[in-house]
Amino acid sequence: MSTRARTTKAVFTDKSARAKKKLLAIIVTNVKEFAQLTQRLAKNRVAYKTGNLRSNIKIEVDPKGMGFRIFTRTKYGAWVELGTVHMAARPFIFPSVQESKERFEGALVSDGKKLRW
Repeated sequence: MSTRARTTKAVFTDKSARAKKKLLAIIVTNVKEFAQLTQRLAKNRVAYKTGNLRSNIKIEVDPKGMGFRIFTRTKYGAWVELGTVHMAARPFIFPSVQESKERFEGALVSDGKKLRW
């Protein structure tokens, strides 16, 4: 009498592609939201005299939605942010990025917890 091992096939539902899509959607949504938040924070922080620097703080969101760039179109924006030999730095972009980064991480965690796999 021969003894044969019985093999059982396990059927797994591959949910990884669906999970990846959901996570990417959450990230893209949050990146756009927080790019706008960072821009608002920077505009509120910048020193205001004529309004030129404030009105020229811009954002560009990556076409894939995985990142963004914040910048100013004025020649003197970097001098205000970083300071010069004759003027102390008055940062407005870096603190805004830091604050929105903290909120972004918190939002990703809370949105990730809401996912139904």
